[in-house]
Amino acid sequence: MRGRKLPYLITIVLLILLTFGFSQEMLPVGEPPVKPYISSTQKVEKPLYLAIFWHQHQPFYYDSSKNMMLLPWVRMHAIKDYYDMASILQNYPQVKANFNLVPSLLYQLELYLKHGVKDKYLVLTEKSADELTDEDKDFILRRFFDTNWDRIIKRFPRYWELLQKRGASATDDVILKAIKSFTVQDFRDLQVWFNLAWFDPDFQENDPDLARLIEKGKDFTEEDKKIVIAKQYYIMSQIVSIHEKLQRKKQIEVTTTPFFHPILPLLVDSKSARIAIEDIPLPKATISYPEDALAQLKMAVNYYRANFKQDPKGLWPSEGSVSKDIIPYVAQAGIKWMASDEEVLSKSLGVPIVRDSKGNVLNPEVLYQPYYVEKDGKKVAMVFRDKNLSDKVGFVYSGMKGENAAKDFMGYLERIYEKVKDKDEPYLVTVILDRENCWEWYEKDGKEFLHTLYKLLSDSPYIETVRLSDYLEKYPPKKTIENLHAGSWVDGTFSTWIGEDEENRAWDLLDTARKELVYATLKARQAVSPVLNPDKLMNNFHKAWFELYAAEGSDWFWWYGDDQDSGNDLGFDQLFRQHLTNVYNLIGKEPPPALSLPIVKIGEEKPVQALQAKFTPKIDGKVDPEDEWKNSAIYEAKKGVGLFAQPAEYIEKLYMGMDNDSLYFLVESKKDLKEFLGKPYYLAIYFSHPTWDMINVYPRNSNESLGYPISYEVILDLSKVSEFGVVDAVVNQAQGNNKWKEVDKVKAGISSKYIEIGVPFKVLGLKGRERVSLNVVFGKEKPEDVVPYYIPISVTVPEAKLEVVYFSIDDPVGDDYGWGGIVYPTAPVFKPGVFDITHVEMGKSKDQIVFKVKIRGDLENSWGSPTGLSVQTIDIYINDGKGGPLYYKALPGRNADIPEGWNKAIWAEGWYPSFVEPVIDEKGKLTLKDTKGIVQVTTEPTEKTIIISVPEKVLGTPNPDWKILIILCGQEGYPRPGSWRVREVEEMASQWRFGGGDDYYGDPNIIDMIVPPGQRQEDILSGWVSSENEEENVYVKLPLIPLRDLLNQ
Repeated sequence: MRGRKLPYLITIVLLILLTFGFSQEMLPVGEPPVKPYISSTQKVEKPLYLAIFWHQHQPFYYDSSKNMMLLPWVRMHAIKDYYDMASILQNYPQVKANFNLVPSLLYQLELYLKHGVKDKYLVLTEKSADELTDEDKDFILRRFFDTNWDRIIKRFPRYWELLQKRGASATDDVILKAIKSFTVQDFRDLQVWFNLAWFDPDFQENDPDLARLIEKGKDFTEEDKKIVIAKQYYIMSQIVSIHEKLQRKKQIEVTTTPFFHPILPLLVDSKSARIAIEDIPLPKATISYPEDALAQLKMAVNYYRANFKQDPKGLWPSEGSVSKDIIPYVAQAGIKWMASDEEVLSKSLGVPIVRDSKGNVLNPEVLYQPYYVEKDGKKVAMVFRDKNLSDKVGFVYSGMKGENAAKDFMGYLERIYEKVKDKDEPYLVTVILDRENCWEWYEKDGKEFLHTLYKLLSDSPYIETVRLSDYLEKYPPKKTIENLHAGSWVDGTFSTWIGEDEENRAWDLLDTARKELVYATLKARQAVSPVLNPDKLMNNFHKAWFELYAAEGSDWFWWYGDDQDSGNDLGFDQLFRQHLTNVYNLIGKEPPPALSLPIVKIGEEKPVQALQAKFTPKIDGKVDPEDEWKNSAIYEAKKGVGLFAQPAEYIEKLYMGMDNDSLYFLVESKKDLKEFLGKPYYLAIYFSHPTWDMINVYPRNSNESLGYPISYEVILDLSKVSEFGVVDAVVNQAQGNNKWKEVDKVKAGISSKYIEIGVPFKVLGLKGRERVSLNVVFGKEKPEDVVPYYIPISVTVPEAKLEVVYFSIDDPVGDDYGWGGIVYPTAPVFKPGVFDITHVEMGKSKDQIVFKVKIRGDLENSWGSPTGLSVQTIDIYINDGKGGPLYYKALPGRNADIPEGWNKAIWAEGWYPSFVEPVIDEKGKLTLKDTKGIVQVTTEPTEKTIIISVPEKVLGTPNPDWKILIILCGQEGYPRPGSWRVREVEEMASQWRFGGGDDYYGDPNIIDMIVPPGQRQEDILSGWVSSENEEENVYVKLPLIPLRDLLNQ
């Protein structure tokens, strides 16, 4: 009988798999018991209404060409954030909240649960630890510590132990050593801990299996891994249902977003970006796809209906991005209300949101009420978030004890209540923020803060939480905004998604693909801009439109340009281009070569020996690399990248040198070059150019890009060389479509083992401070060796010698300690001396005023900034004595006063160097205007010198009446709110923070400075008082130095 039942059981299993698709083992997860807290507090007759609005979103990581997720963050945030943030409210039935679940996020959960899609992290987790290859181990060692080290990894001794065993950095040397030192058990424990540590603490503490594994701590088994993954899948499967359940109970409202999270105003009309920034550069193409905007909205509504069994009423427009032009499409999709940021409201009304020194709003009647917005007879309600309170939750409260943070939140609301309690109107405060991005910075995922906050809200007689649709139904707007500002919750503009070269190029590639798709769709008599069901893509045209809609998402454009850095920009770029490539493939068209070319800058190869000094070798074919080329940068020749690269076939090493006029290359051959003479071999050097528009995508006779657009080729054709000595190499300029035009010749020298070539910068059309990418290729009819291997060398053309030197002064060595007690952050990137100014020179080169700042430490571009400057920020303040508005503080975040005042400032940093001026705005308020694109920053690592240039027509001509101040701070990519990107000095040094200061914000974040003759830096930067109460802070007072005291020193 047993033998007869087995086929029947197999049939049943197969039927289940065919019916429901992918089958993944799931194990229910234990949660804390629900203990409803019911407060007996009665609300006052006219409470202050509060709408808490949690936005849940992840980029669309799915790559259909590989059936794989690029990154694991949908899965990881699902187990840490998406479920528990809703479920915690079951304990506080009197608290109501609003959630935004982006459709493409829910669809990615569906891909995991129903279609068997995985991410590489998951694949390598499931792989048995004793079967891991060295490549697998390399990935695991680099990526399985991707979480907050202090808040998460340190909580678990074994996880922390494994991090210490690997090392704090992830250089190739460190990883190679760890591959050898980690045991199979170490790798298995790391596989488990990466996945286990990401669970929300409620699951870690209340699920018996997870709690047992945490207590066990180490020596995990393969079965332990299976338990962890099965629990993850179960949590992912419950996310929609917990939200649907609480919405049915009318405790929460779930809102939607356009399906793939596009910036709707830019889809409707890219020129809307110029409403906020008049001169913002736009793509060459006119972006105007209102049909796509409507399709993205309708797809979102349909997908919402399928998941939540009702239609959505509320919309979070992606990134709070709105414009008057999107209103008809939002209304047509059936949406009743949407939300944005207070800055959009302020610019719409032409009325500032006025705050006191503590951030309290002084005109609450402006911000704390809903409005209607209207166009073409279509009307939608709108609410606007309190940016200050939202950012406190997002960025500030993580540094406080949870209970104190919750009390501060309530205190803020109670102060609003006191201001409006006698008014007749029902005031509404709206708090909106990314839910998943802040909690890992809180202790235990913010649980103390949330439980305390929800309890205090339950008990408060003055504050009543609401679902926004309920509030708007009871208290519909009384005012209408006539001209809704086109902007987002990021500075009230769209500059994060359009305007930079990379962003605009991406839009142009998208537009070209869309034009091809529209043409093919119409030719096939299919619908343009169809409203699609992602589970029922009926034909290749539907699939192609789905890929295009995915490419319209905001996240690609968020990471393009220099204004944001994901740490994996190339991965996002590849996925964006893959979506567009898929469009072409699905309609039977050949993808254009430009889609093979990265849009982002792909980084640069680091030499095994850095350039030691400038030098000028003689190009004569007579080479002694240990003498004439001893100061050169040296690059190894390999095939492949990383730890597992193999030696190149023909080239042994590449030496590179430079002087102020030329680049020099020495190629060391593995074989006697005599055997290549007169035969079809060649040596080519390929160069980019910052302005040359005509480019070739590929090197000669290749279909693989070097990662940048090629503008010039310098080629030595060995088939035309018959003997050693000095010969000509040809300089070709790209003409597009892989065609070349000869424009010049340069000298090359050949001996039995070496080829040397000198290439003047002027031959390549390059000027001082311009950056160029390059690679050396050796081939036989096609590329054989590429050095470096498909990663460029990046070179900055040296600044011409200063025509005029106004001053040249030394600064004490070793005073990179601020007031005397500051210590560096602990991360290895902050090497000794990188914040120590040793010399400053100011002069003039052509039409530029130039500052050269030399530091003691090595000048390394560790994070790949476009200027070559990664960890330092230099401020230069000037009072030119010509009057006009003066500003009496240093730039925000420096925490210093400048009593004499300044009217011009140069803010020099790696990503956003700016020229800053104090101006009087239209309301008569003194404010700061920072303008990008004026200040140029470059570096000369061999000289340990930072070069800062400003046009003389902007800065003015220096004269003895000028007064000047130069300070150096740490550059910070994730600054505290209000700080202009400088690294904080706190009481204790940590991985990313200086130590020796105070945890509040009264102490100066200044590490070094140029001081007036006869004064001491330690005295100037002492005497500060830092307090939790900002009004009690006493800031240091920085003196300006009369230029006459520095001239000719």
